[in-house]
Amino acid sequence: MTLSRLAQLRGLSVVVADTGDYEAIKRLRPVDCTTNPTLVKKALDLPVYAGLIERELAWGRAQAGERDDVAKAVVDRLTIGVGTMLAELVPGRVSTEVDADQA
Repeated sequence: MTLSRLAQLRGLSVVVADTGDYEAIKRLRPVDCTTNPTLVKKALDLPVYAGLIERELAWGRAQAGERDDVAKAVVDRLTIGVGTMLAELVPGRVSTEVDADQA
């Protein structure tokens, strides 16, 4: 039996996915996952994240305060939400890079 390239890689290394693509992570089963703001933004176009988006937008609409501050909080909550959903799929860690300007 010939092993796939992914199976061969698993024999030599720990597989870490650098994506926010929920279905790809579910299918390929990496040990760990990492994302960044660009990957999260792209991932939020996927249907699997529609409920997360609606929930966090509803949260944002219910908040008082400066519009920009609320928008930044919604972005943070979406990023955390993507990471949380990915953490349900991987046995290891999920690392989420954030924009240093947002800190």
